[in-house]
Amino acid sequence: MNLLDLPGPDIAVVGGAAAAVCLLRALAESKLVDGYLTVFEPTSLRWRGRAYQHDAEHVRTNALPEDISVTAADPDDFTHWLIERSLFDPATETLPDGAHCPPRRRYGEYLEDRAAGAIRSLRARGWRVRLVEERVVDAERAGGRVWLRTDSGQISGHGHVVLCVGSDGAHDPYRLAGRTGFIGDVYPIQSTLDRVPAGASTAVLGNGLTAVDAVLGLAANGHTGPITMVSRSGILPGVRQHPVRGLPVLADRIWRRQLAEGTPVSWARAANWLSAELGRAGADLGRLQREMAAVGTAEPWARLRRNLGEVDDPDPALRMLQAAVPFAGPRLWASLAEGDRGHLLDNAFRTIVSLCCPMTPASATALLGLAESGQLRLRAGVREVIPITRGGFEVRTADSRLLRVDRVINACGAAPGRVPTAALPLISSLTSAGRARPHPHGGLRVDPRTSAVLGADGPDPRLFVLGDLGLGTFLFTFGIPALVERAVEIVRALGSHHRSLFPARADGRPHLLGRK
Repeated sequence: MNLLDLPGPDIAVVGGAAAAVCLLRALAESKLVDGYLTVFEPTSLRWRGRAYQHDAEHVRTNALPEDISVTAADPDDFTHWLIERSLFDPATETLPDGAHCPPRRRYGEYLEDRAAGAIRSLRARGWRVRLVEERVVDAERAGGRVWLRTDSGQISGHGHVVLCVGSDGAHDPYRLAGRTGFIGDVYPIQSTLDRVPAGASTAVLGNGLTAVDAVLGLAANGHTGPITMVSRSGILPGVRQHPVRGLPVLADRIWRRQLAEGTPVSWARAANWLSAELGRAGADLGRLQREMAAVGTAEPWARLRRNLGEVDDPDPALRMLQAAVPFAGPRLWASLAEGDRGHLLDNAFRTIVSLCCPMTPASATALLGLAESGQLRLRAGVREVIPITRGGFEVRTADSRLLRVDRVINACGAAPGRVPTAALPLISSLTSAGRARPHPHGGLRVDPRTSAVLGADGPDPRLFVLGDLGLGTFLFTFGIPALVERAVEIVRALGSHHRSLFPARADGRPHLLGRK
């Protein structure tokens, strides 16, 4: 090796969906050169993942283009991508159909395009990039490397590994898999819902954004039978308000500095900060408190109708909270005491999700129309869903009411706190060796500043987590803004560690140190 040349990093990315694209973009924007990059993704959904696969045009992102750029240096990157393809009018800030939020399949195209661009950029800087269509099933730390074994028996050693394994598909809480008339995963909607007869009475399990997609998918298919959204809580997502430019960022300098340094913060103190910042921006705090209280207490359709009527409301509170969640939220969550985190999960999580992960006004209008026509109903307090011997299903609620339906569509999210089934052997190999520790709220314990995995000996500078596997340390792990910010932190951390292994001597040549 030429001692005048700093050896490039050798990075493996396990999982190849949206989180991996964010990491590739962060690498492409970094100054790291002459490295080796290996991406392991065994499925046909590389870069798109389950969320952004090819699907019907009406299945939308529930986010504005400006909020889901994968390029940290350019928040308008996705907007520019749409404009270049005549898919977005910058004057009206709408798509050709008048909507504000793009279809998921279009966003999947963007992910594919930006991943390809990142790989081209890396190769132009001397990187060797390899895509491996195999599943990683085992990992071992030895000799200053992380050794990975795939399901075919291939073994490779890497200087740094980033786990982007994502989450499972829809959770099956009532164990209905394999039953006639049960659709275990609603995506891709354009093919799964074709199996539902137009006149069938149908229950949609769940009431979040996926359940909204399922209901609207049935309607788009011309479904005429009754539809019931069934869940435990009966809480619908809120409605995204139209954007307002120039709102202040919900974090002052002191708050940013304290969170960045990891200073412990009580929830009471954080709530005071939030109130002060919102009040300074002119928000009506009493009104926000009433809205938060209404999430679990107001009649769902009345709340939806009211939210829909407030999409142009000038009050900045909800817009500022929604913008703050992916940026300030992760560090604030990591800074809270364990008791405060448990309290929020038990008492406020559904409220936070409903307010900060809203549906689009177009979706809300369509949903409300189905409800007002009598075709769509909500049923809360669901305890069990059981198959009936003669066909169909019976939904039982806490108040002993029964609902019989012909079909059941599973629109539940992934099981909370679970490592994805396909990644269990890999994660088990790390936890059993003490290289990783499970987090009590789900996922693995990671350093909130760098996303390095916390093992028995502290943070591992060679092993990182990006995405759902960080649940617990971070409250929200799935939003693109959060993924982009974590990806930049990971690249900064692994780059710093890589350079620390080869510090320059007085003559400018790197020392070749023993690798940790």
